[in-house]
Amino acid sequence: MSTVRDIPDPIHWHEGMLLAPQHFQQDSLRAHAALSVRLDQAVPFPWGITHLLLDRVALVSGMVRVLELEAVMPDGLTVWHDNTCPDPLELDISAHADPLAQVPIVIHLTVPAARAGSAGGMQRWRSVEGRPVADENSGDELSIPRLRPRLSLVATTVAGERPPQRFVAMPIARVAFANDAFALVDFAPPALTVPANSALGRLSADVARRLREKAMMIAEQAADGAPGGGKLADEVSGLVAGLPQLEAQLAVEVVHPFAVYLSLCGVLGHLARLSTSRVPPKLSRYDHNDPLRSFEEIRDYVVRMVDRVRSVAEPIRFTFDSGMFGVEMRDEWMTARLLVGVRGPAAMSTAEIVAWMENAVIAARSKLDHLAGLRVKGVAREPVEADSELGLVVPRGTVLFRIEVPEDLVIPGERLEIWNPDNLGSRSRPADIVLYVIS
Repeated sequence: MSTVRDIPDPIHWHEGMLLAPQHFQQDSLRAHAALSVRLDQAVPFPWGITHLLLDRVALVSGMVRVLELEAVMPDGLTVWHDNTCPDPLELDISAHADPLAQVPIVIHLTVPAARAGSAGGMQRWRSVEGRPVADENSGDELSIPRLRPRLSLVATTVAGERPPQRFVAMPIARVAFANDAFALVDFAPPALTVPANSALGRLSADVARRLREKAMMIAEQAADGAPGGGKLADEVSGLVAGLPQLEAQLAVEVVHPFAVYLSLCGVLGHLARLSTSRVPPKLSRYDHNDPLRSFEEIRDYVVRMVDRVRSVAEPIRFTFDSGMFGVEMRDEWMTARLLVGVRGPAAMSTAEIVAWMENAVIAARSKLDHLAGLRVKGVAREPVEADSELGLVVPRGTVLFRIEVPEDLVIPGERLEIWNPDNLGSRSRPADIVLYVIS
């Protein structure tokens, strides 16, 4: 990143001044440095790859070869490379063929750093014969010498290692050696846009798709009159509040990755209201040299939260009849995840609730007598932590149990009963039992 100190002082032009190449060089350097500094101040991370094509066939044997490249370097220098360039842009990494290596090889695109007033400044450039240019008035053609950046590739094999400071550099790929071959590993280089077919574009689109699909499912349930309509509406709001901005940015494919990252941060903030803590996690610092890792951190949280959003927000209450707690089972519940919340009276401890459920017989009413005669407890049940189960918030004193519903023990249309023989005459039975249906 350029600083104000990198800008050469302006030339004092005056009449009768004898001109030398240095005057034009310094004037050009000042203009470029000033533009770079102002761009750095106005736009975060104004560098990156806009187009990159690597030779994957040559890479297998350890030759990293750039076929096509368009990029802006961190100091603002625009560079390009293709098959019309006289010198190949490649690097042999076959000497790093270590199958036991724990860190992938990072390939950096480099160019010698500009040094104002340095006699070695030409190391940054190489002179090439330009194509003939026609005079706009006479039409006469003249070949003008041109300067092109001296691009090169540098490999680093230690985590966090950077090329020498004499180079301006940015990572463009990560390579690993396995199964006697080199191959690219998941990595997104610094970029200036988020195309749909890029790693960042695909990840962000997947997040948007998950949010929209989940919100539509919840909205349909609210429209169908599912219980807890107010809570369902709140869940839909949390899912879609940041969605329009994210989808609009992804649709145009020209928005900077950091802008998309900030939109994802907004999505994360809205989703935090659906968590048990209602406080979003503190994210790691955005890394423009490794944006995929920053995007994945948000993606992982969003996926967890979307998966935790339940399709039915209100519990379905068991009724107590003839010494048993029961609820009529529906067909659609047979394939859903079912949680039973058991709340005891004030005098009943958590351990007593767990013991009561462990000794209870759970099955369809028509199966109870047979199971009781065999001294079999029926449906399997397992206590779970409330915070680990999809963000479900339960009343204080409630213990959650995950239950299975095998077809030989549970019958749709028939009451699912929870019966403990110790209920009769006992003061230590639950005060309330509810069913949570998780789709």
